[in-house]
Amino acid sequence: MEEARQAGMHVGRPRGSYQANDVLLAKPSSQAIMLCLKQGMSLRETAAAVGVAVNTVRKVKAGMEMIDRVDRMDTSTE
Repeated sequence: MEEARQAGMHVGRPRGSYQANDVLLAKPSSQAIMLCLKQGMSLRETAAAVGVAVNTVRKVKAGMEMIDRVDRMDTSTE
């Protein structure tokens, strides 16, 4: 990797591979994950119920928490 970097080549995650929170949370599977989490299901229970990986549930949960933080910041400045 160091040789590639020294040669001026791109090293790392491909461009465009990051998915914005609003895009992630708009997916039907993410909507189902959010519903399960709001009902109090665990990460593993949610993953099994929706049919996704536990890390996908973690990403959606982190996205939900980020939106909640932003919403709380917006209401505290008013």
